[in-house]
Amino acid sequence: MSVEKNIRFAQGREKDNVLVEALIHEFGLDNLRRQKPDKLSGGQRQRVALARAIAAKPDVLLLDEPLSAVDEEMRLSLQDEIIKVHTIFSMTTLMVSHDRTEIARLSTHLLPIGQGKADELKKTAFL
Repeated sequence: MSVEKNIRFAQGREKDNVLVEALIHEFGLDNLRRQKPDKLSGGQRQRVALARAIAAKPDVLLLDEPLSAVDEEMRLSLQDEIIKVHTIFSMTTLMVSHDRTEIARLSTHLLPIGQGKADELKKTAFL
């Protein structure tokens, strides 16, 4: 399945071509839309996965360590993409991360969890 079909597949029966095209463009996937996933780099796969997750139009976007498998340069680039897409699509996002810098950069609120127990909800200095 191509990158474009992969993103479209997430929408189920309710197709939103405008959203798919916007995601492909915003995540810089225009020249990869016909590529198969096995031909993509790790960072490109992460961008496709994020676009696919957003294409499903969830009420809350859940991200579990979405940037843990990419190098530092790609991590920073994908953080920029997440900020941009979050702003454009106004999505509530719940993200799990152990990277304090990433948390500070990407979040408005922080809920530390230690030994299986949630601490106090705190505001961060997002953007």
